[in-house]
Amino acid sequence: MQVAPQTRSWPAAPATPPPATLPYPTDAAKLPAEFRNLSHFVGWEWAWREGKWTKPPVNPHTGTHGDCSDPGTWGTFNDAVQAAQHRRLPGIGIELTDDMGIVGGDLDKCRDPQTGTIAPWAMAVVRRLNTYTQVSPTGTGLRFFLKGKLPGSRRRTGAIEVYSSGRYLTLTTERVPGVSARIEERQAELDAWYAEVFPAAPAASGPTSTAAPVSLDDAALLSRARSAKNGAAFAALWEGDTTAHGGDDSAADLALCSHLAFWTGRDMARIDSLFRRSGLYQDKWDGRRGVTTYGQQTIQKAIAGTTETYSGPSLPVDTSGTPDTEPAAAPAFGAFTRLSAASPGPSTDLADAIATVPALPTAALLTPEDVQAAAAARAVWLDPYITAASRLSPRTPRTLHEAAAITALNTAIARRAYVQAGARRLYPALLMMFVGRSTLFSKTGGLDVFKLLMREAGLLDLLLPASFTPQALLSDLALHVPTAVRDGSAQDQTRWLERHRHGAQRAIVRDELAGLLDDCNRDYNAGLLPLLLKLDGAPDDIDADMTVSRGLVEVREVCMSLLGATTPAALRSHAAKSYHWANGLFGRFNLIAPDGAPHYSFWSEDETALPTEVVAGIKRVYRAFSTPTAEFEYAEAGGDPEKGQDKPRIVGARQTGYAALQVRLTRDAWKAWKRYDAAMFSLTGRPEASERLDATYGRLPSAAIRVALALAAAEWALVGKDAG
Repeated sequence: MQVAPQTRSWPAAPATPPPATLPYPTDAAKLPAEFRNLSHFVGWEWAWREGKWTKPPVNPHTGTHGDCSDPGTWGTFNDAVQAAQHRRLPGIGIELTDDMGIVGGDLDKCRDPQTGTIAPWAMAVVRRLNTYTQVSPTGTGLRFFLKGKLPGSRRRTGAIEVYSSGRYLTLTTERVPGVSARIEERQAELDAWYAEVFPAAPAASGPTSTAAPVSLDDAALLSRARSAKNGAAFAALWEGDTTAHGGDDSAADLALCSHLAFWTGRDMARIDSLFRRSGLYQDKWDGRRGVTTYGQQTIQKAIAGTTETYSGPSLPVDTSGTPDTEPAAAPAFGAFTRLSAASPGPSTDLADAIATVPALPTAALLTPEDVQAAAAARAVWLDPYITAASRLSPRTPRTLHEAAAITALNTAIARRAYVQAGARRLYPALLMMFVGRSTLFSKTGGLDVFKLLMREAGLLDLLLPASFTPQALLSDLALHVPTAVRDGSAQDQTRWLERHRHGAQRAIVRDELAGLLDDCNRDYNAGLLPLLLKLDGAPDDIDADMTVSRGLVEVREVCMSLLGATTPAALRSHAAKSYHWANGLFGRFNLIAPDGAPHYSFWSEDETALPTEVVAGIKRVYRAFSTPTAEFEYAEAGGDPEKGQDKPRIVGARQTGYAALQVRLTRDAWKAWKRYDAAMFSLTGRPEASERLDATYGRLPSAAIRVALALAAAEWALVGKDAG
């Protein structure tokens, strides 16, 4: 390529230098595959225009102005790189066209260029779209690329911009960790996000009065609004947070009024009353706009644009799968969604149990620094697994893949790492249940990917059978040696010890987990539910009053994780039973909900196995700690030599050979844990909420620290251990 020695004629820059910029890519192999062979590349340089620095495109062939409407001013990747190097341009970019089928989006002023801290609202967008995302040249913003088509004509609001043509976008080498390294197909996610960021313009006329009466009092109504699928967006607006709307107060006001129009049945007076209690309320609400006020006009616009309203008194775990009824609640840790309630309807006593679910206090929310620190830990292994699993089972929600990844780490680490909490040791073990509709959310597919991981890593011995009686489970966990093994060959005995060396430190993975609760109700499984409850929390041993036909049984050094999935319909009858709340069953389970609406996607014919580094990663985590062994216990010899009774007899087995490492929290981590624990404690015993939720709030802090422990131990095993 010949680079013409022409000069550009940008307006003269002031004495203030332009911002520092991040490196641009110079190796085509590091570009997304969709970009490599295109002739859509341009250079760019800084230009001072209208009192600010801008980044106009540069024709890589001539060095003059580039033009988004003229492909003759674009070039190949190599053309742009050579031009940038020859002319000392700060970077390169790519022109978008409709035929590419790619959408590019900018999230401006959301990143601290010094610390790399990303604003929570922007990180939420990045995780939601989960596609190729990079840092902007100045380090102050983010840019994502995804496969899809913009569903509307609007392109910019506040700090958010989206384009699919008529615009070039700069490229850098700094990717955002923890999300896909590919440009992913994300039409469904784009449609849902776009609708929230660019709400449809209200109709010229529409209903101005209540469509249907809503009998809930304000506290119950607000609780349901916060606990709906879009509850996080509602809660942010209610607290006065306008960042999701780019700091546009008017857009945020309209968005909150639209939420309230749905929940109040388009009741103008009630919308006005509730809005005045929100963090968005300002004096301008009552400012005159002709014969009306700003507030009245905003409410009228919201009502005109609201075509559906809330119609039921209960907060459902629903089988409808619609966005407004999909169960969700405030996150407990990371991307986990804790289901505080699962009501089958007003005909059961459960509806009374969860009439009001208080919002999480501000002190319980992760700070931007917490999110950034977690992102670094997640990027080591957790997020790569989620990304790979999402390709093998694309319809499975990320929350289920995340729960599977946490379960894999918990099971690989077990009682070999712990956090000391007073006199108690907290080990990484959790009971997790994903709740989602059949077919729409590929639950079985997500669990199959988890089993594939354990199989390819050679860790299947860490998994217990999916179905069992209490007697069989006890015998397995207590290392009862079957007669066939006691009387078998030395080879059979060695193989049995190898398979059972993890003792009671294993996991149960079960699809249709509600079936396990069904099993607990059968006569031949009497004692199964109490046994499962006793196994939770990694106790040092299980009470010796648990018996089977062989006599007294003791299970030692327990660390059992459980991962399962079920449907709302299958869970309803169990959630309606008072004794499941009284015995703490639902307080012990971490209930996981889908993180978005169901979307159609299909498997890639090229994606049939987990990446080598993901499989090797979980193996390294397992091997980083001392490996447990098992050995037989013998009775003294004595008996008739002719009958072979003069040799020691195998009477049992026990686990040996491993040590537990204490993971010490930093002072900041300890303070964050204490702050979260205090916030959860403040929610217990509140008169407006059922005491049945006290067990949930009481266990959330230990669940959070167990997740943090698993991530920290994995980070140490994969990164820190070799570094000393």
